Amino acid sequence: MATSLNPSTQEGAAYPVASSFSHPSQADLSTYWLPLEPLAQQWATFGREAMTCPAFGAVGMAFTGLSWEAAALRHTIRASQAAPHSQQPSSEGVPLPIHLSSQDVSRTLEDLSEARRCWQSAVSWLEQLAHHEPLEPAQRESAQQCLEQAIAQVQRLWALMGEVQETRMVPSPDRGRRTAS
Repeated sequence: MATSLNPSTQEGAAYPVASSFSHPSQADLSTYWLPLEPLAQQWATFGREAMTCPAFGAVGMAFTGLSWEAAALRHTIRASQAAPHSQQPSSEGVPLPIHLSSQDVSRTLEDLSEARRCWQSAVSWLEQLAHHEPLEPAQRESAQQCLEQAIAQVQRLWALMGEVQETRMVPSPDRGRRTAS
């Protein structure tokens, strides 16, 4: 089985998440991959400001989710770099997708699933914070923004997982060909 990383159809929607990774071109990444550095900075700020057990739980789960997503992206980037680059552009001038193995797809899906679970836990911690902790108005607003962000992360990861899952249905160019024996 193979997967492809589709060209971005949304302005500024997709690019690598960490400077330690090699940077594939914008056209090589899904529209659902986002940079993780801004999220990490926002959650670090929230963790410094909100000194309660639920806030620490939410921050911990957010960073664990970011870690799992970075691992998923690392699998995807490594696999795309290992893919043959001898493909020619299509007749429309659009780059052909990069094909990933079934194992690459499975590892990416496992990591994205763990990331999604972590973000769902962060949502739970933030809901507990909102309903059971006395907060100053500025802290409440910050917690609400983080809650909205965590919910958006869960939704984005669902969409990214769906996109990667769909690629399991896409046959590899080598599949279905029989060789003469």
